[in-house]
Amino acid sequence: MKWHDRGIPSSLLQALPILCLSTLLSCSGDNGIVRQEDPALARFERGMFDAVNRYRDSAGLGTMAWNETVASIARKHSKDMAEGKFGLGHTGANRRTIKVGETIPWKSISENVAYSTERTDIINFLLGRWLASSGHRVNIEGDYDLTGIGVAESNDGKIYFTQIFVLRE
Repeated sequence: MKWHDRGIPSSLLQALPILCLSTLLSCSGDNGIVRQEDPALARFERGMFDAVNRYRDSAGLGTMAWNETVASIARKHSKDMAEGKFGLGHTGANRRTIKVGETIPWKSISENVAYSTERTDIINFLLGRWLASSGHRVNIEGDYDLTGIGVAESNDGKIYFTQIFVLRE
């Protein structure tokens, strides 16, 4: 899902939501860095990062750098989905773009989300599903230079992935 419109300057897109930033942040709960405490989930985050970059490299696209701030924002979204605060999807996307923009001026930003109950070969399974979906594939193949991936597990064993893609200004 793309969150920008190339017809509107990104500085304007970033400035308008900041007017409401204090209200949004006061409603968003924990505003700190969300660290990955589970070693297995941390391996899934890095595994997907490596797999997406291998795919981009094989397609002649530039690889993306890992950004821990972006990963923390993605991690919070995955955690919220895993805790049932909302279903799989892009709920709160505008809030995440604001959070990214607080530390990284961006020209373009998008995200992919997914979940699986299958742990065996989960990286290749979910990457294959993303690549089979035109909207997700566009994000993976897009003009982005930073990314962060957050993974969380629900009580019923679903593993949620959020990958945020960023092109810096």
